[in-house]
Amino acid sequence: MLKYYSSTLEKGSKGDEVKKWQSFLNSQGYNLSVDGDFGDNTYHATTDWQSKNGLGVDGIVGKNTWSKAGYTSIDTPTPAPNIGSAPSSPTFNMTPTQKPGTDTTQWDNTEKGQAALGDYNAAKDKADGYGDFTYEDYVESDAVKDAGDALKDHIAGKPGDYQSKWQAQLDDLMGKIMNREKFSYNFNEDPLYAQYKDNYIRQGKMAMADTMGQAAAMTGGYGSSWAQSVGQQAYQQSLEDLNDVIPELYAMALDRYTREGQDLLTQYGMVADREDLDYSRYRDLVADYLTERDYLQGRYDSEKGFDYGKYVDDRNMDYTLHADGYQKLLDALGIARDDYYSGADMHYTEQANKNSDAWNHYEADESARRDENELLQQDYQNRFNEWEVNSDEAWREAEWDENQRRYEESKTASENSSGIKINSDGTVDLSSIPGINTSDATWFDKNGQFKSAEYLGPSTDGKSSFRIDGKTVTYPIGTNPYTQTENPDIHNFNGEGAFKNGYQPNNVGGKKLSKTGIMDYMNGVEQNIWETEDGTLYIWDGLQNKYLIYHE
Repeated sequence: MLKYYSSTLEKGSKGDEVKKWQSFLNSQGYNLSVDGDFGDNTYHATTDWQSKNGLGVDGIVGKNTWSKAGYTSIDTPTPAPNIGSAPSSPTFNMTPTQKPGTDTTQWDNTEKGQAALGDYNAAKDKADGYGDFTYEDYVESDAVKDAGDALKDHIAGKPGDYQSKWQAQLDDLMGKIMNREKFSYNFNEDPLYAQYKDNYIRQGKMAMADTMGQAAAMTGGYGSSWAQSVGQQAYQQSLEDLNDVIPELYAMALDRYTREGQDLLTQYGMVADREDLDYSRYRDLVADYLTERDYLQGRYDSEKGFDYGKYVDDRNMDYTLHADGYQKLLDALGIARDDYYSGADMHYTEQANKNSDAWNHYEADESARRDENELLQQDYQNRFNEWEVNSDEAWREAEWDENQRRYEESKTASENSSGIKINSDGTVDLSSIPGINTSDATWFDKNGQFKSAEYLGPSTDGKSSFRIDGKTVTYPIGTNPYTQTENPDIHNFNGEGAFKNGYQPNNVGGKKLSKTGIMDYMNGVEQNIWETEDGTLYIWDGLQNKYLIYHE
């Protein structure tokens, strides 16, 4: 039987799980008080046992430590038993006994019959080997071979694909031509304009100084605002003269741009001429190759035609000779066949008796084969029955372990999802079940779990009949036999609102339920998870006689 645990233990833990662990350690040779208190002694015993069993030494009784001790978590369902595969079906002798032949000529053992058979087989072998005319394969003459070799050698020297030496340079020049930026002129970026500008500014300053000097001389050597204004005008005039130079500089820049473009086109034309010349030479080489190839091909075809014509003439002559010999062999074969069958007819009666004996042997052998197959089938059935019994026993043991796990699981919770309380001994507190008459123990086993109720259908008095432990009881139609109450949804759909058990509604408030394929446990019983059209999930609570909204 499997052993279960429900929690991780460490120093300071208390309760029944600690007692369970202390009892296990005592079974391993430790002398502890089973008091349910995880104190220093329990801690040191735990670390010592972990060390001896190759576990992490931390004094904490978790999943690995419990598992090493042979305990399984109550959250882990009992695995299905490994019962192995059923015995394989035996290999029967399915090959029927070969039926005897009925050819009345094959057992002619007389001297005349054997001689006739020998003559027939000898003539047949000759005819079979001579019937289809064959001629040796055509073999080329030396002249044909030489012409063919010359053609092959020439074809092997075929010029390769044209490889350009100028394409990369052409592509580069074309890229420069096609991707060349459009002409634009910014006099502020022109170094020649900058030289003009510096020169005109210098001249403007000199003109301004001269003008101001002359104005000062006219006023007796004294500066005046008029002299300054006249000097400034002279300076400004010099700068305005600078603007007149810009069109000339623009024309010069445009001329440079045009000449650079023309130079690129000239270079491209020169390289293209070289490319055309090389390609023309390559085409001449290919033309010469093709001319020579055609000549050699014609020479080969001529030599082969002459040679093959001679071969055909020789073959036709041999075929005429062959046909004459073949007809003579066919004539001899006909004579031998007639002699053989003439002798075989004399032994027909004797052969009929031998056939009868052969059929008797066949029937005896076939009967023995079937008897052997029947014995094999019986042996297989015996072995299969034994396997089936062992399989059933393994499943019963697994179900026992699973029930024990669920029982252990129920003891770890003080209250389940329906508000039902669990006693300290693991049984259900019947007084916590709403609508249950706790004095009626008919429906409960020793662990406080509901017994299975088999629905028998309507009784003679119009009630629903159920069988429990061989006892038949009846309740009004639609009444839950466990709670002895009725769910109002049972009357929906013109009285067709129940599942096959007779009391569980097939709807919630008139909304039809359909299976989702999901299963879960309620009150220790595995239940289907149902779904309405609006996507709401429900699980049946038989203790409350109603559906509860299910949350995954």
